Formats: sequence, C-alpha cells, structure tokens
Amino acid sequence: MTETAAATARVLAVQNYPGDRMLLRLDTTLAAAAGPGQMLRIDGAAWPILQRVPGTQALDCLGRGPAPPVGTHVPVVTLEGVAFDLTAATPRALLLADDAGLASGIFLARVLRNHQPRVKPFALFELTPPLPFQPQPSRTMVPGIPAEAIAALPLLE
Repeated sequence: MTETAAATARVLAVQNYPGDRMLLRLDTTLAAAAGPGQMLRIDGAAWPILQRVPGTQALDCLGRGPAPPVGTHVPVVTLEGVAFDLTAATPRALLLADDAGLASGIFLARVLRNHQPRVKPFALFELTPPLPFQPQPSRTMVPGIPAEAIAALPLLE
C-alpha cells in the first residue's frame, strides 16, 4: 500500500544527538494543528513532535534514524496520534514516558507550564543511555529511588 502525502515539509535544520537521535526542524502547514502527543509520518518513519517553534510554521521533531538533508522538501503523510486533552489537566499532572515518549512528554510539560489554570507537571522518564541531553542532579527526590539514579532534564526542573 502506498501512502499519499497530505502536505510537504521543508527541512530547516538537522541536529545529531547521542543514541542515534536526530532533531529535525521542519517548516510545514501542519504546525498550527500539531499538539502534544502527536507525530509526523515522514518517509514511513514516525517523528514525535518536540515543540512548535513560536512565531513560525515550524516544528521540532525528535526521532531516531536517518534524517533528510537540510533544504529538501519531504512528503508528510499526516499528523499521527491523538493530541493530549489539555482541558482535562488537573493542577498537578504526572507525566510518565520511555524513550519513545520523550519528545511528547517534553512538549506536553512545556504546554502545561503555560496553561491556564496553572498546571505543575511532574515528569518521570525511563530512558536508555546515551541520553540526548546532559542530565543534572534533580532537586526533586522520589522516595525509594537511590539519589544517584535521579537526574533531571534542566528544562523540566
């Protein structure tokens, strides 16, 4: 079965991260409709959305595998997944994610921090090294977990 592209995206930037992860910045008309928890399907691969780039039609996607070259146009089949329902947010939100949910978890935490009424997200990730960020000791201690096992993504602290 051949997939038909719903839109195209221009690759604005590609950044390599440890663990075979890539950050793609894409200019696409789908950016305005994208929400936390969704991903783009590009060349048969799913690219979870990390963030919308403010003031632009750009999205940052964090995924694994080969990235298209900068400056090229790539077919985007669709936005996949169901965006998180932000109207269901409570004053305290517990976010749980693994490697595949890293981008969506970060995107959701960013959106919730600016949500009205105010939401204080608490995120726990189970990630396989090497990590795509430099962890720092967390200021939040979780009972039962050794102190040396706790690290934080500075953005979420």
